[in-house]
Amino acid sequence: MKNDIVDACGLPANDKVYLKKDSCSEGGWRTVYPWKDKEGNWLWKNVILGGSQNLFWIIFIILLIFGFIYVYNHDTAEMQKVVQNPCAYCSSTLADNYLIENDILERQTG
Repeated sequence: MKNDIVDACGLPANDKVYLKKDSCSEGGWRTVYPWKDKEGNWLWKNVILGGSQNLFWIIFIILLIFGFIYVYNHDTAEMQKVVQNPCAYCSSTLADNYLIENDILERQTG
């Protein structure tokens, strides 16, 4: 299969593709998404997403960050409960363990 080289200098600005030499990508080139066009206007889609194909990774990273925040807040709230009343926490935990152990023993003995 023959790769044709296309001269891009006659294309309108929206149709141009910017390439950068890259040893990690397939073929040795990767597409670059500029932040500004020739008139100096910001291309917000490229600033935020870095191109459309990066949307999946951005959503994944945002969900990961929100997941960490949720887990941190949940664990902090649990620790505040323990610190405020450690005896109640230990007694409820021990009672739960006692119920679980009795349930296991009843199942084993039949």
